[in-house]
Amino acid sequence: MPANSPVPPPTPLPRELDLLRALIDAVPDPLFCKDLAGRFLLTNTANAAAFGLPPEDFIGKTDTELPGVRDHAGLYQVDDQRVVRTGEPILDREEPYHRLDGKRGTYLTSKFPLRDADGVIVGLVGIARDITEAKRDRVELEHTKQRLFDHVQNSPLAVIEWQPDFRVERWSGRANAIFGWTPAEVVGRHFFDWPFIHPDDTARVAEAARRLIEGAEKSNVCANRNFTKSGATVHCVWQNSVLRDSSGRVLTVLSLVQDVTEQVRAEETAQRAESERAAIERKLQEAQKLESLGVLAGGIAHDFNNLLTSVLGHSSLLRSEMPPDAAEQGSLEQIETAAMRAADLCKQMLAYAGKGRFDIRTLDVNAVVEETTRLLQVSISKHVALSFDFAPGLPAVCADATQFRQVLMNLVINASEAIGDKPGHIAVRTGVARVETGQIAEIRGAPDLAPGDYIFLEVEDSGVGISPEVQARIFDPFFTTKFTGRGLGLAAVLGIVRGHRGALTVRSTPGTGTRFRVLLPQVENLLPAPSKTSASAFSKPSGGARILIIDDEESVRHTAQRMLEYLGHRTVVAPDGERGVALYAEDPAAFTLVLLDLTMPHPDGVETLQALRQRCPEVRVVMMSGYSEQEFFRRSGLDTATDFIQKPFRVEELGAAIERCRSN
Repeated sequence: MPANSPVPPPTPLPRELDLLRALIDAVPDPLFCKDLAGRFLLTNTANAAAFGLPPEDFIGKTDTELPGVRDHAGLYQVDDQRVVRTGEPILDREEPYHRLDGKRGTYLTSKFPLRDADGVIVGLVGIARDITEAKRDRVELEHTKQRLFDHVQNSPLAVIEWQPDFRVERWSGRANAIFGWTPAEVVGRHFFDWPFIHPDDTARVAEAARRLIEGAEKSNVCANRNFTKSGATVHCVWQNSVLRDSSGRVLTVLSLVQDVTEQVRAEETAQRAESERAAIERKLQEAQKLESLGVLAGGIAHDFNNLLTSVLGHSSLLRSEMPPDAAEQGSLEQIETAAMRAADLCKQMLAYAGKGRFDIRTLDVNAVVEETTRLLQVSISKHVALSFDFAPGLPAVCADATQFRQVLMNLVINASEAIGDKPGHIAVRTGVARVETGQIAEIRGAPDLAPGDYIFLEVEDSGVGISPEVQARIFDPFFTTKFTGRGLGLAAVLGIVRGHRGALTVRSTPGTGTRFRVLLPQVENLLPAPSKTSASAFSKPSGGARILIIDDEESVRHTAQRMLEYLGHRTVVAPDGERGVALYAEDPAAFTLVLLDLTMPHPDGVETLQALRQRCPEVRVVMMSGYSEQEFFRRSGLDTATDFIQKPFRVEELGAAIERCRSN
């Protein structure tokens, strides 16, 4: 273009009003202007569309003149007048609306004063945003939060939320009811900052927390004990889960806690009840087994004693009838020795059955053990060290000293054999032990033992120990783990202890040794059994008595008859109590006394004695039995004035018993 060419005129711009109109209509939210009287000067398309009216219908009209607007016109006008009067804007006012199509909702409206060029307020400008959906969502969210809160508060669980460092962030649900602390007392405190976890469970709880925080587990369950504010212990099950953000960072840890104290206690009670039931059942079975074996052993011993009465009686008769220097005296002596050994075996069987012969006296346990020390030391292996630990000032017990020594010897020898040829140690101790009700289950041979204080004799060795299977049988007669031996040692020990109204405990683990403890009642807990004095030195009596022999065993009748006739007495025999009573009743004055067996078929010895006394209260009777003197009086119920002789017996023992009865 030439330099001197004229400049073309500028292109005309759109009119400012049109531009303003376009800008106002482009705003998506309702926008309007009003004058001081509240008449619409301007409204945009969004506002007109919201109320379902053309934009021109708004111009020059007030809110009260517009359908769909007039329902809330009064509320709108109050705010309008406030803005034009004070010149202060109103920001984010929630205003309700009700449109022509029936839709109701809420606008979030802001209104500003409109000023002219001189700053004079000539009206107002307003802009609104429909927040109906957002408000509804907010209300629903609040309702949801409230429902969740109510659920948490009414939950049977404690709801505890932890910060990543395990400081309490939320303490709700039944947390207060279970543990006693309020949120104000614990929020912000670290898990281990107050006495909350049982010390024995702390390591396990810390490990569960570590696995959550380090990501080894997303959730876990931990059962542990907690303390309450009052110091009580509660059992709880913690179900823990960790919440992380998109980057994996731990936000919180949530714990749902259930108090299971009652369930745990119920289970413990049930377990104790089951354990006690099983213990009672075991003790009952043991008592039944002991009773059955005792009856068997006692029955065998009784019948065996009848046979030995014949053997020992006839051998003693032969020895008495032969010159002292006769060649047969040696053989007869051997027969008597064998018979007495067999009688000793019977005594052990009776001891196991609790029917042993006891000479009950008041004993100092420490003194009896000290007297036996030398015998114990020479009876055990030379490789075994024997130590003694006596409790001073022990109360006395009522016991048979000989039988007590047998118990001690059997236990110590048994301990030595358990150690064998290896070096070892045996400890013998005495003392007083308290037996509680809960301990009775582990005690042998005394299911009805009363709780209380007992004198104990304890023998503990460092031997090989006893397996549970063998422990269950070590007190059975003739059971043994040895290559040789009768296996009656421990069985006799248990029988002797039972006969003294005592008890026995055994504790042993294979490889760690064994401890036997004998428990005996103190003097005030045991009534001494009747004890007869031994016969004086025997000299052959002059005879002359007429004696009725009543026994169901023919061999015993025959042996007793031979013995009494050798002693110069006359005899009449009866095979049972009924026949014996009939013979005596024919002429009571014809009999000096009656030799009567205790154990017979009906009627037995006691019933026979009662029948004899009914016919003659002054009748003199010597009772004989294979049982011990003590067991005889216990079983028969007779008074201790009744004369007694134990089978088997020699002729001189029978003679002494007859003379003692005649002199009473």
